[in-house]
Amino acid sequence: MRGLADSPLPRKNAVRVSGENGAVRVELHLVTEWGASIPTVGRAVQEHVREYLRNMADIEPAAVEIVVDAVAPVSVGSTKLTRERRPGLGPGREREQS
Repeated sequence: MRGLADSPLPRKNAVRVSGENGAVRVELHLVTEWGASIPTVGRAVQEHVREYLRNMADIEPAAVEIVVDAVAPVSVGSTKLTRERRPGLGPGREREQS
């Protein structure tokens, strides 16, 4: 995940939390990096949010919805996955010569 995706439109924020009849719903708008598995990122973020809410607020959300608003270019060396996928890039690394 690259980050949250804020919108210039009014009332369209990257994070929305709503509650009705005691049920909490969370909606997160994200930007992922090119090449990342969107379903895998979405599931991981859902689990992290659920776990955080359980541990920090003793809340079990009715839903954690993930919306990927954009896919951004890969930042060199930005993630472990990036470094594994593109081993010739990043600080202190040189491209292998063929």
